[in-house]
Amino acid sequence: EPAPPPAVPNRVLVYTDQEQSDKSIADFTAAIQIDAQNSQAYFRRGLAYEKKNNRSAALSDLRRALALAQTDDEKAPIQAELDRLK
Repeated sequence: EPAPPPAVPNRVLVYTDQEQSDKSIADFTAAIQIDAQNSQAYFRRGLAYEKKNNRSAALSDLRRALALAQTDDEKAPIQAELDRLK
């Protein structure tokens, strides 16, 4: 499957910086629809849900991100965020 265009992740980082969580959630959801194995999309969407105080959605996405992460370096920040939310 094709990777999302580079503009999508970059645009989402701008949204996140500007506290535009709804837009970043929509873009990360689109990225997940393109590649359902994208652990970073789940991780970052989880962070956006957390900014919106949607703890259950945040935890769900962070758990999915952790399950999909393939390396310890990828898993470490996800696990740290999960630990912080518990």
